[in-house]
Amino acid sequence: MQKKDPKYSDLKEETAWTMEQFKYIQIFHFIFDFFPFFSDYINKYLSSNKNLEKDWVLNVLPVSLF
Repeated sequence: MQKKDPKYSDLKEETAWTMEQFKYIQIFHFIFDFFPFFSDYINKYLSSNKNLEKDWVLNVLPVSLF
């Protein structure tokens, strides 16, 4: 006879995502796919005017978001 792990109910909840959680993952994937294009734009048009380091969008912005 097999027994369930005592932590089964806790782990089960952690592995099942709600549609709301899934939606946020999709949004983050879109943002990170968009970052290289956004970084190129910032580097080309704004970085010198705003004294931003090169590739600020890729190196600094993600750290400040999370």
